[in-house]
Amino acid sequence: MEDDHIYNSPPEVPVWPEPAGEQWNAVMGEYDQQTSTTADKRDDSFGHVTISTEDLLRQVAERQALTGDAVGKAEVAKLKREYAQDIARMRAAAENPLAPQTGEGGVLLVGLDAEWQQLDADNNWILSVQLHVPQQPCFRRAADGDEKEQQRIDRQIADLSRILYTKSPAKEDRPRLKKALIAIVTQALDHKLIQAEPERIEVVTFGGRFDLPALGDFDEIKTQVDGASGHLMTVHADTSFMLDWGEVNAEREAQRKAREEARAADAPPSTRETLILASGAGRVRIGVRFIDTMAYVPPGTSLRTVGAMIGLEKLDIDPPHSIERMAEFLQADKPAFEAYAMRDAEIAVRYFMQIQDFARERLGIERLPATASGLALRWFLDGLSDEEHMKAFGLQRVRKENYDIKKGRYISKSVVEPIPMLTIFSDLITRCYHGGRNESLTLGPTDPAVGTIRDFDFAGAYTTGLVDMPAIDFQNPEPSKNLQDFLDNKVGFALVEFEHRPDVRVAVLPVRDGDRGLVFPIKGESYATAPEIQVAHALGTRMRVLMGVYYPTADTGKPEDRLFYPFVRRVREMRDEFKREEKERAARAGDKVRKSLKEQLVKLLGNSVYGRVAQGLRPKTAYDARGQEYVDLRPSAITNPAIAAHITGFIRAALAEVLNSIPREHVIVSVTTDGFLTSASIDDMNLAGPMCTRYQQLCDWVLPGSSMLEVKHCVGQVLAMKTRGQLTTRITADQPEYVGPGKTLDEIVIAKAGVQPQVEIKRGDDPEVIRRRQNEALLDMYLARTPESQVVIRSFPGIRDQIEKGAEMIKRTRVQRMSLEPDMKRRLVNPRELQVVSRGVTHVAADSVPWATLAEFQTARACLDRFRHAHVMKTAADFTVYEKMLVEGLARVDARSQGRAVPNNSKDGPLGTLRRAFLRAAARGALGVDIDLSGPALARKLRDLGLPTNAQHVKDAGRANAKLLLYCVPREPEILAMCAVLSSAFPGADVEQLLIPAGR
Repeated sequence: MEDDHIYNSPPEVPVWPEPAGEQWNAVMGEYDQQTSTTADKRDDSFGHVTISTEDLLRQVAERQALTGDAVGKAEVAKLKREYAQDIARMRAAAENPLAPQTGEGGVLLVGLDAEWQQLDADNNWILSVQLHVPQQPCFRRAADGDEKEQQRIDRQIADLSRILYTKSPAKEDRPRLKKALIAIVTQALDHKLIQAEPERIEVVTFGGRFDLPALGDFDEIKTQVDGASGHLMTVHADTSFMLDWGEVNAEREAQRKAREEARAADAPPSTRETLILASGAGRVRIGVRFIDTMAYVPPGTSLRTVGAMIGLEKLDIDPPHSIERMAEFLQADKPAFEAYAMRDAEIAVRYFMQIQDFARERLGIERLPATASGLALRWFLDGLSDEEHMKAFGLQRVRKENYDIKKGRYISKSVVEPIPMLTIFSDLITRCYHGGRNESLTLGPTDPAVGTIRDFDFAGAYTTGLVDMPAIDFQNPEPSKNLQDFLDNKVGFALVEFEHRPDVRVAVLPVRDGDRGLVFPIKGESYATAPEIQVAHALGTRMRVLMGVYYPTADTGKPEDRLFYPFVRRVREMRDEFKREEKERAARAGDKVRKSLKEQLVKLLGNSVYGRVAQGLRPKTAYDARGQEYVDLRPSAITNPAIAAHITGFIRAALAEVLNSIPREHVIVSVTTDGFLTSASIDDMNLAGPMCTRYQQLCDWVLPGSSMLEVKHCVGQVLAMKTRGQLTTRITADQPEYVGPGKTLDEIVIAKAGVQPQVEIKRGDDPEVIRRRQNEALLDMYLARTPESQVVIRSFPGIRDQIEKGAEMIKRTRVQRMSLEPDMKRRLVNPRELQVVSRGVTHVAADSVPWATLAEFQTARACLDRFRHAHVMKTAADFTVYEKMLVEGLARVDARSQGRAVPNNSKDGPLGTLRRAFLRAAARGALGVDIDLSGPALARKLRDLGLPTNAQHVKDAGRANAKLLLYCVPREPEILAMCAVLSSAFPGADVEQLLIPAGR
């Protein structure tokens, strides 16, 4: 027969040795407990089908002979799943012979991409949908050495790819995915490229929520996919479609008759797409899984970057055509359009295939989860037994029983939940879980005299932080109010009352202020971790533990005993391996070193595990596309408040220790999670503190010889706008003493504070060129800003609007007020105007100190809201305006804390406040002298002194409900001059007590 040489028979199965020995028993033990040892797997009733150990041995032996892989628990488990699927199909066929069968032809990968042009403000004109079918394992191959036959097969596989054009811009004319997939499957069967209908088709996109809505059957698809991390893809159950061979054959017959009629009428051939259909019988259900490869790249990664990493460059659109006018491109040069369009679908699916191969070959994972973090989680858990997993994360399996009314029987299932000894303290521990530290410690341009500004990063902060995690004994927590119990590298969590030394440069203990994030005041109450308490204690902070708990750990001092060490070490080893491979490839090819796909992927996986540890600790919702509702984000298999809180606390503690070691003659510009900008060099810092020593030891464990701090960028001047907002205003020309691996001096510092400046991006532009354009554009916006300045925000609709409202993927434009004023997480001091070197203009600059209390910060933010209504902080004069508002606000804070009355703002300004305070004090004899308030004489005298007063003002001050106002009048020049006049006119009067204390 034609295909005798195509489907080779399995090789002769080697004789498997008699099952013996502890190793084999360990592999088979769990399986043998759940299976019978009957002679075969036949049971006519299909009620209980078993598989003999001998049969299983034979199947494992066959797999080993075919793949050369050693047998293990994973292989046995896989065979068990395959048998279970076979049995389920057999049982279903016996119970209902007319029921649809499940495809048995393996997995078929199809890349999907769409091209469109915006039609109007609300609608896109879908021009085409591309389906790329690459070479893949499900397709047959020619016998060894038969190159001619293989070439024929390759051509047939290539013919499976197709571009589906639309007849019009109408939504009802958009291509339907189900029809296209049936055409691919039937064509593959017709050419005997596959033996049977696929069990599952995996539709691969790069940005599924852009491409899937281009389909004519999106309304059916959208309720069968999941929304996750801003992507539309399959996370939970696969969807499916029915391949009805009756319908297929009927359509084939209709097409045959149409062709005969056309030939009889000598009519021109139809331009309508003709399906090549194979014959078959019955109905077959084929699963469909939607995969978005954007979930396997860092945020912001483009398809062009992905193509470059896999050696399949994204094609360009040559002028005069452009991405905005694709219809003209299609009409003018259809071959170029098709090449461009199909390449995007090809990049998506080939990238997925490379990830899949990597996961299978290097991680031992067959089916990829929906996201990179899911893959990272599975990789990590594969290194633990179920018992180790439960113990390490304080979990337990509990069997729960419910009665199912529909089925009329009890249903028992096993659920995983935290053990009681973790649950008891979970609220306290979760409150100690905070995000990264983000602050701007300066405002405006740095002084050019300080020299180079260096951008430091903690090496692999959160993956290294994972290694700091010893094995915790969650069964034996130790409640404690003893401060000593939270020192010396403990894993502990506490609510502490604290007061730093007043001269501390960088306060250590975090205080959360709702949506505004973390603030680090001089004193207050903090939910803190043991590492933070330890660093604060070393800085001389007074602390009292109000409530706390610490856990015993099995810390032997050996890296192998750390919970995450094997995983993190493997990540770093793989990254180094793939970096070396890329350098060797570039050297052989005489090419530049590119980002390695595998290295970038492993880096992403390593960084993803920490996120899974913290998943679900704080309330967060995600949109459920299937149910069309927002649901709470559930914890992951390794969510643990103690581990998440300890890791973030350790990073913040190490960061605070480093920052407090920097000499005060050096500027610290800003702090962002695990990095900071400073004029200090590594040699200027003291890295011998307990947290730094500990962090460096972890680095030595993970990557011997590496440094805990890396320099990312070096520039000559930085302009600090606000938290997460810094721009480069001078590029350093001198070679610094250290530059991180692969970094160049050309890279600037830019953090855009959430603003996306509109810049021209030309084809082939280097990313650094684009960053510089954005830097210059944002700098111009910042220097020219006014209280009325606005920014244009262009954004795509969310998944909810796509699902519920049918919103097209068209960027909506909205205008909002520019928000680039400092966020006041610290108190600005020492204002002066410094030159912005690249512009030759001046801008206000300031240093900062910690707020005394959280209440002071909250007042500062209220004053900022008042200030930016009519001002921006560009000059020293602007700073003075804000400072006046702040001083008044802080006086109100002091008055409230001391139980004193707080004055409302007077329409007469500070003089009006002084008048009220003076008259009320006089009415109550609080000035130390007697002043007659009867009659109009006092009002007349005060007017003559220059303080606007009338008789009603005097009368109101004497009312019983008029409270005494002390220490509330701002010390402005006009006020101080009037106080001097009043002291002279009323000798002995204590006017000083009316003024806000000096230095406030």
